[in-house]
Amino acid sequence: MTRLMPLAFLGEGEIGTVVEIRAGRGLTRRLLAMGVVPGMMIRVLKSSGPGPVLVEVGQARIALGRGVAMKIIVRSWDAWPT
Repeated sequence: MTRLMPLAFLGEGEIGTVVEIRAGRGLTRRLLAMGVVPGMMIRVLKSSGPGPVLVEVGQARIALGRGVAMKIIVRSWDAWPT
């Protein structure tokens, strides 16, 4: 089963696929440069409290502010798709 939601709503250990980035040109360009692109798998490593969300994208680990994470729309997966 899959659902569309902001990245900030995924819990620790959950995974998803980036569907779209709902942000201005500057932030979108920055996220694309960091590897957060539509179709990319993303895993939440840490998401507790009001602090940043630590995610794994490819081989990189990126800390995103919660406001930025709200602008990244993902399709969540119950397990890694095969």
